[in-house]
Amino acid sequence: MNKPLKILYSHMGHFGFDDELKILEHESKGEYSVLSLNHRKTLGWTRDVAPYVLDDLYRNRDENLHNFYVHVKNLCESNEIDVFFVDHECVYHPDFILELKKRVYTVIYSGDDPESSYFRSKPYLYAFDHAFCYGVYHNEHQLMTEKFLEWGAKRADLRPHGCWSSSYDHSLDDGTIAKKERDIDIIFVGGAANRSRQDVLLKLKKTFGSKFHLYGNWGGVRGFCERFRKGYGFIPISKLPHMELLRLYGRSKIGINIHQSYGPCNLRLYDLPMNGVMQICDNLKGLSRIYRLGEEVIGYENIAEMHDQIRYYLAHDNERIRIAINGFKKAKEMYLFHTTFFKAMERIKQGMMEKAKTV
Repeated sequence: MNKPLKILYSHMGHFGFDDELKILEHESKGEYSVLSLNHRKTLGWTRDVAPYVLDDLYRNRDENLHNFYVHVKNLCESNEIDVFFVDHECVYHPDFILELKKRVYTVIYSGDDPESSYFRSKPYLYAFDHAFCYGVYHNEHQLMTEKFLEWGAKRADLRPHGCWSSSYDHSLDDGTIAKKERDIDIIFVGGAANRSRQDVLLKLKKTFGSKFHLYGNWGGVRGFCERFRKGYGFIPISKLPHMELLRLYGRSKIGINIHQSYGPCNLRLYDLPMNGVMQICDNLKGLSRIYRLGEEVIGYENIAEMHDQIRYYLAHDNERIRIAINGFKKAKEMYLFHTTFFKAMERIKQGMMEKAKTV
């Protein structure tokens, strides 16, 4: 038996992520050995920093950052790491990555494109051996992978994020989705990232009232006052703990998905169907590369169409359930987190062979 490919996985420490990496390693059946590195916790940071701030810290040899980089190098050397994988946010200066890639194959996985590309991906892509993106499209005509290559990535591939093991009810199957009583008609869980998305969701709330359950970080009292000032009336919106999310998704019929611009890319894209919720989502062009439109997901061109679709599927329960089951089956087959990771690793192994030929 060949020895496992050794991976150092640098991440920001999401709830339950170390458990997810253990599942990933177990499901690989000995093919991969994964070492977890919570870079925020190790650095003592509560968030990542802007590229120009990171550059300033690096050039001025900030002691904390310097010691962290020494720690990462030592981890790679002492554990004979083959692949260094940076997930979602980059706390690594390009010069450090360029030095590290002499020893290991370096990979960046970016999630907030295109909105945060100039913060999270573009400044770093050129330094890595391989880049992956969550999102499908950068704009109406250009794929995110094409944009990554334009920005200097050596290799660029789509890797749908997928659903974490802790983000869905493992007892669900076709039969339980078909039979389960759901008392929440419409749900959206997510932050108020920009004003246009806020307005779409608030208008949806005004139209459907108590049928629509809306949750997320919307700015507390200040956000409530702003909504009231804009004429939306009394609409309280609260945050939702992770485990409460599963309970509410389990009670929901239709889940709304909406992005800031292009994509699609967010976690709702996979969490909704994996919990038996029929998804109505924007970004039709990119969405069609993830699911079959009209069969596994419902896509909308504009808000009026989305409202009509909600009314239609609330009135046609059998069709809603059919699409929810089809979406669940596709997500379970193709979009669990470890499944998308294994597909990405096949591309990484190809990249490693290509790199070896040039050394």
